[in-house]
Amino acid sequence: MVVQGLREFHPMAVGRDKRQRAKAPPELWGVVPSSFNPDERMVLPSCFRKVLEEAGVGTLIVTRAPLEAALVLCPQASWRLLMRFVRSCVPQAPTYEGHRFVLAYRWTVRWDAKGRFLLAQDLAHYADLKSLSPVLFVGTGPWVELWKAERYRERKEQWDKSFP
Repeated sequence: MVVQGLREFHPMAVGRDKRQRAKAPPELWGVVPSSFNPDERMVLPSCFRKVLEEAGVGTLIVTRAPLEAALVLCPQASWRLLMRFVRSCVPQAPTYEGHRFVLAYRWTVRWDAKGRFLLAQDLAHYADLKSLSPVLFVGTGPWVELWKAERYRERKEQWDKSFP
């Protein structure tokens, strides 16, 4: 694992020379409140959209978050890292089941000039997103998580107790 600065982290680059290095995925950080629209269109926050567009990313893969009732919005450059993360999060399940959990609900989205994109109903249902409900976009580095705001606050209280 190589960590030379937040924007230079890319685990796929270890052991490769500069010509063979894969393009590093964009780094996405921060917590941004939003709401789930009645027509099931989301607006990708401009802070994330700017970083993605500067990196030449125009689409995101949206799927279920492992072990959480949230969604993951992942650039293609971070997809392999997400798959490794899924295998490490669900070690008791056979690899196929962990992949099925994520891959069966994989959805590719493209946003318009205003950052709007459609979210599949089954994914919205999984994350318990209801019309006009508050949501949070949580940038975790290589991808963004989409949480129902109430659920994220509950989990954050648990995390805060676990990590003093």
